[in-house]
Amino acid sequence: MAEVILASLERPPNIQRSQSGYTLETQALVVGLEGEVDERVYQAITALGLPSFGASHPRVPGVFLFDMRAELFDTDKARVTLTYRPPAVDETKQTTGGIDPSIISIEINSSTVSERTQRDANGVLMFNTFVGVPELGGLSSLSYVTAKIAVDAEVFRPQLSISITQDRASMPKQLATDFIGTINGTNWSGYDPLTWLVTGIRSSIQNGLWRTTFEFSYRPETWRVTDVIQIWGGTPSNAVPGNGITTFDVYRATDWNQLGVSW
Repeated sequence: MAEVILASLERPPNIQRSQSGYTLETQALVVGLEGEVDERVYQAITALGLPSFGASHPRVPGVFLFDMRAELFDTDKARVTLTYRPPAVDETKQTTGGIDPSIISIEINSSTVSERTQRDANGVLMFNTFVGVPELGGLSSLSYVTAKIAVDAEVFRPQLSISITQDRASMPKQLATDFIGTINGTNWSGYDPLTWLVTGIRSSIQNGLWRTTFEFSYRPETWRVTDVIQIWGGTPSNAVPGNGITTFDVYRATDWNQLGVSW
């Protein structure tokens, strides 16, 4: 199993400066590599114990890891070069606490989704009623008919969605694991619980920081699923929640205070 020896980080760093800024390089030693050449390179660059992208340098404040390179030597060792640099001035703000994860941008979008409904714009169940003697193919029925049929219609609903982008000092791996596919369990950004869904979290390293975009979709009637029972082709007029009308939670509700973003 590969082992990282961080003692090599104690060696004097190599610092280069140019018109675009400066970079700082240190090295770590990875031992215990096995397998073919490409396997050993992969083990070296992904070894547990190496700093994660976006991590700050252990001794030099204000610079963050943005690149790693592995160089094999002997049969089971690799030298990993860790390159750090400060974030671009126009991309982040510095505070006494370090990186200020203030919002870079908020983009408001909409998408159109197809769904089936039995209710009109006022939430009233829709029925189609016929009373009389039907005529089919030019012939009249011999029976007087009263028919009331529930309407099941396909509708297209525009749906509000937003994207919030901010810079973070570390990879938002745990945030993505915990929050993608969840809904807000409490009020969020002034909206009622269960009305917003995290549809995605995207992140990439840029100038030593993780530029992270959170994607949300809004549903004012909440993201719960409501089912209305059908009897003899229609919904009973006395159906009520708990008796003929049932609601299910199909998304996990979480505390979005841990997300660290709002709008």
